Amino acid sequence: MAGALIAQAASPLHAAESYRVVDVDGLGHYWHYTLPPGKLPSRNVLERHPSGCAAISVRIEPDGTPHQMHVLKSEWTPMLPVNKKLLDANLIDQLSRARFTPGPQNPERLPVYSYVVMSFITWPANSMHPAASTQKRVDGVSKKLAALCHVPDFVERVARATDTPLPWGD
Repeated sequence: MAGALIAQAASPLHAAESYRVVDVDGLGHYWHYTLPPGKLPSRNVLERHPSGCAAISVRIEPDGTPHQMHVLKSEWTPMLPVNKKLLDANLIDQLSRARFTPGPQNPERLPVYSYVVMSFITWPANSMHPAASTQKRVDGVSKKLAALCHVPDFVERVARATDTPLPWGD
């Protein structure tokens, strides 16, 4: 990023380019997103590695399009590195096709740099439409997966990467 970032303890970072830097918990105040249906990784990968998550950094432009996506962190069931790369790439592809709409704190459609946590759970082959009890269990697993990919120091990491001191100390 060109220019310095300035941080305030209770508010998101502001970049000289007018990008706000917010963590995943604050993203919904600025932008909401909808993922279009996406292509799935190969059946072989899905059958062997049914769950995981990825934290993907994203720059959201004023027109609601995502740019500069990178995997910050991912947690997948044990697998070969090539399969991990396939799953990570699949989620980046899905996010690249997402469209963002302004949140309540962003009527001006200000651009934001943040990250999104995407989790992935493969349904068993014999349950295309799970019962309500199964859905509740899957939702719980999904929340646990998302917690694995939370990046609690995201704003601070951006500040360090741009050599910007935070006002509340190192």
